[in-house]
Amino acid sequence: MTVKRLLHIQTKFSGDYPLFDNFVLSLDRNRFENTVCFLRGMPDNKTRLEREGIDTVYLGKNSNTERRIRLKKIFMLKDVVKRKQIDLIHSHRHKPTVYAVLASVLSGGVPVVSTVHGKGRTRSRKRWFVNKFLLKNVNRIVAVSNAVRDDIMLTNNWLSPEKVVTVHNGLDYKRILQASGIPNNEIRKKILPGHESTFWYGTVGRLKPVKNQQRLIQAFAKVCEQKSDCLLLIAGDGPLKQELRALVSDLKLDDKIFLLGYRTDIPEILGALDVFILPSLSEGLVLSMLEAMASGLPVIASHIDASEEIMDGQECGLLMDPFNVDDICEKVLMIRDFDEADRLRMGDRARARATETFTVERMTREMAGIYDELLL
Repeated sequence: MTVKRLLHIQTKFSGDYPLFDNFVLSLDRNRFENTVCFLRGMPDNKTRLEREGIDTVYLGKNSNTERRIRLKKIFMLKDVVKRKQIDLIHSHRHKPTVYAVLASVLSGGVPVVSTVHGKGRTRSRKRWFVNKFLLKNVNRIVAVSNAVRDDIMLTNNWLSPEKVVTVHNGLDYKRILQASGIPNNEIRKKILPGHESTFWYGTVGRLKPVKNQQRLIQAFAKVCEQKSDCLLLIAGDGPLKQELRALVSDLKLDDKIFLLGYRTDIPEILGALDVFILPSLSEGLVLSMLEAMASGLPVIASHIDASEEIMDGQECGLLMDPFNVDDICEKVLMIRDFDEADRLRMGDRARARATETFTVERMTREMAGIYDELLL
């Protein structure tokens, strides 16, 4: 069997990226030889990919002002394609797709696969015109959920439906499952000692408007008026950090709502919770929700297509209107009043749904099938 050479292009290197790393490392090395290229960033000699023997290329230092396409980097990519005799380029997100297509054109038409991770990628007329050129030169567009695929087709209705396929993101749940096996109180003592007997809600996500933590905090203030034995953990960092801290303080909920900031112990935090809440206004495919479900947690999720797609009618928890503070409050209180046995059954169904359907093995198998189809 001839080994096919793949070039994966990412926007920037800023440390290990478990979803992407697990995918690349799961590809059969007897069938595929992988090179990973970061358009921005410098090596730190500690990356998991390099430790595992994956050839990694860095095209320059990080710069927050680098918005334009750099001609120099296009030719650097072309040289990588030629030197490594690349058979297929897989770009991840929009800017890498621009570079991938231009490098492909200059290299004689190497097949290009582009993965789209979120909705609203064709968000302006300028982007629509750019996509008219770009996507005609992409051999396969991979959406990480059916919701993302529908959005791509709606905003680029000239595309052939056969060209756009869904491959759900899949996770390696090893750390999640290990943490969920540790006694709940033992984890709680490390995270918030003295609160072990309280009912714990939690959410994980970047602190930005689309993640909707502000309405969640406002709703939780109403919850606390009726239930005094509960708290809310919010793990994540982002531009709204100070604003959200001020809101918690203004509501006098510093002893009920805890903004934990950026954390590397998410599996342990999930293991400490009773219920996971996803308040997002829009998502592509929600990895934090999948991790929470794999932890055996019932979920209260926004009534959006991404969370509906994950739950698929399974009784894993409740759906809420993320724009309605009163509805968020109602669902948070409702799940608190369920029998513990009912919540445990929801958690069991959630774990089965995540670990049987959204796995790195399935994602890798389906992506390898796309590579094979294009490389025949």
